[in-house]
Amino acid sequence: MEEVKRTFKAINRMISIYGEQERLEHIDILLSFFTPYPRTRLYDTAIRHGLVRLTTLEEWGDFDQFDFKAPWMPQELL
Repeated sequence: MEEVKRTFKAINRMISIYGEQERLEHIDILLSFFTPYPRTRLYDTAIRHGLVRLTTLEEWGDFDQFDFKAPWMPQELL
């Protein structure tokens, strides 16, 4: 939760700085979930913490990092 708060405070500060300079049209902020991929240590850790393993091409074909649900993350943070 603290990391999420720090992240949003940093984003707020960036927006404020661009706003003070009247340059808001020059800033884009995109957020997405960390996506652990197979054969990495973090993927194995994510599996142990509830990530559902994708096993078919159809499942991977339907995968969207912007709609990713991290089962280890509290719902209020989603």
